[in-house]
Amino acid sequence: MKSLVKKTLMVFLLLWLWACSSTNYIPYEGGGRQKGKGASVQKINGIDIWYDGLPPRPYKIIGIIHDRRSGLIKSSLLKDITKKAKKMGADGLLEYQAYGILPGGATAALGSAAGQAIWVAGAYGATAATGPGFFIAAPVLVGLSSATGGQSRWWVIKYLAN
Repeated sequence: MKSLVKKTLMVFLLLWLWACSSTNYIPYEGGGRQKGKGASVQKINGIDIWYDGLPPRPYKIIGIIHDRRSGLIKSSLLKDITKKAKKMGADGLLEYQAYGILPGGATAALGSAAGQAIWVAGAYGATAATGPGFFIAAPVLVGLSSATGGQSRWWVIKYLAN
C-alpha cells in the first residue's frame, strides 16, 4: 500500500512540474536586415543557436520565444525551443536572456522556512525550532522552490540572402 501511495505522489509531482513549463512564440514586426561579426554556434534540431555574439551573415528577427520551466526539467530547454522555432519557420535563435531562476523562488522558500521556525518556537518553545529536522528541511525547501522557477528568452531569426 505504501508503495502505491509513493508512486502516486511521484506521478502527481512530475505532472505538476511539467505543467509549470511553457514555451511561447511571439511574432516580431519591423525586424530589419542585420549582420553580426560572429559568435559561438550550436545546431540542435536543424536550428542554429548563437551565443555571445551575432551571426556573421545577414538575418532578420521574426519573433521571440519566452520559456518558463522548472529547474528539474531544464535539460529539455534547447530541444523544446528549437522545436518551437522550427515550427515558426526559423533558421536560428539568438540567446537574449539566459536561463535563470525567477526572483523570489529561493527567497520565498527561505522566508517560509524561517516563518515556520518562528511559529514552532512560539508554539513549542525556542529549542523546538532549532533541531536537526529544521536544519535539514530548510535547505530542502529552498532547493525545491528554486527548482520550480526559471525563464529564458530567445530572438528567433530567419537568414537572408547575401
